[in-house]
Amino acid sequence: MMLKLIKFGATWCQPCLKLNPVIEAYKLEYPEVEVQVVDVDEQPDLAKEFQVRSIPYLVWMKDGKVFRTQVGAMSLKDIHGIFLDEIKAEMIGKA
Repeated sequence: MMLKLIKFGATWCQPCLKLNPVIEAYKLEYPEVEVQVVDVDEQPDLAKEFQVRSIPYLVWMKDGKVFRTQVGAMSLKDIHGIFLDEIKAEMIGKA
């Protein structure tokens, strides 16, 4: 199972800057999850592909497919909780 978190933001966005240390801590605590940080000003095509309208914008993916998106900052625990909920739901579905 491939898990990926994408954080869209910008250098001028204060909430995005406040989320940066949380994302860095997440990378260290959960190295099994690929984390990508995207600056919407530097990669507008990728932001458009993911239909980013507001930032910070978080995208959770499993096996290459988006299963959740959210606008706004979150705690490390809440970010990982979304992955855990998705994994649990998949396990229950296979039972």
